[in-house]
Amino acid sequence: MMELEASEYPSAAKLERAGQSQCRKLAADRDDADALGLTPDWQPEKFWTGEKIYGFCWIHRKTGLLPAA
Repeated sequence: MMELEASEYPSAAKLERAGQSQCRKLAADRDDADALGLTPDWQPEKFWTGEKIYGFCWIHRKTGLLPAA
């Protein structure tokens, strides 16, 4: 899970940058990290209650399915 502190709901561009950065950190210890596609997804503004925005990261292999963990 990802978190982003904010006093107002950020723009889509800021959410994308923060999400990509946090997704890279989440996948950094994988041997195949360079072959992964990372797609951040944040809670919508209408569900945001203030201070922290929560999100998650879809991690997929650019060339196909990930191996079983």
